[in-house]
Amino acid sequence: RDDNKKMISSGINAEYGEEKSWKKRTEFSSAIQSSRRSWEDTQAAIAADNEAEVAKRHNQRCFRDDNKKMMEEQIALKRMAHETEKEKERELIKLDPINWSRTLR
Repeated sequence: RDDNKKMISSGINAEYGEEKSWKKRTEFSSAIQSSRRSWEDTQAAIAADNEAEVAKRHNQRCFRDDNKKMMEEQIALKRMAHETEKEKERELIKLDPINWSRTLR
C-alpha cells in the first residue's frame, strides 16, 4: 500500500513538474516574442524618426535656398534701379544749362 501511494505521489509530482516546466517554457517564449516585438517597434520608430529628420532638413535647405535666391534678386533689382537713377541724373546734369563747366558728375 505504501509503495502504491509513493508511486501515485511520485507520478503526480512528476506530472506537476512537467506542467510547471512547460508553463515556464511557454512564459519564457512569450516573453522573448514580446521583447522581440518591442525591439522591432523601437527600430521602426527610430527609422521613421530618421526619415522625418532627413525630410525636415531637406525642406529647410530648400527654404533657405529659395530665400537666398529671392534676396539676391531683390539686391540685383535695387542695384539696377540705383544705376538707372544715377544714369538719369548724369543725363540731366549734361543737359542742365546751369552747369556750363560740367564740373558736376
